[in-house]
Amino acid sequence: MKLMTSRMWAYIARRFMFNALLVLTVICGIVFAVECIENLRRASNADKAADIVFVLSFLRLPWLVEQILPFAMMIAAMMTFLTLGRSHELTVARSTGMSVWQFTAPVLLLSLVIGLFSTLVLNPLAAGLLAHHGEVYNDAFRGGTGAEENRWIRQGGGADGGSSVLYARGS
Repeated sequence: MKLMTSRMWAYIARRFMFNALLVLTVICGIVFAVECIENLRRASNADKAADIVFVLSFLRLPWLVEQILPFAMMIAAMMTFLTLGRSHELTVARSTGMSVWQFTAPVLLLSLVIGLFSTLVLNPLAAGLLAHHGEVYNDAFRGGTGAEENRWIRQGGGADGGSSVLYARGS
């Protein structure tokens, strides 16, 4: 009985990981394409080279993966149990005496491990790359960090109909 349960755990875990990688790859591909299109739009307005588009998109991708990951795991778990149910593998597992908790445990444990990986490894990486993305974006599209630039702001139309001009050092 123990051998059958461990084989079933490995089988379900393998199916879940395949589905998780598939879903994450597809969603990340779509998000990366949309991000590239948005950066291409900005680059065409600012007459920038196309390579900056891909650099900015790659720098932002880990942060987007971190945002997408919970939904990808949920969709992958649904796909896993749906395919196991359609092929009657869950019915056979239940008929052998396996409880629902026994065949959901591999998915729960793998989700926990992936969540810990996301928190401990992906989060610091994504935060660093997102900060670097901001620097590269400011250099490419704003002509610098903005700290050395002075700003003049006109505020118009008060109660008396006048306007005022404000001066700011950096932003």
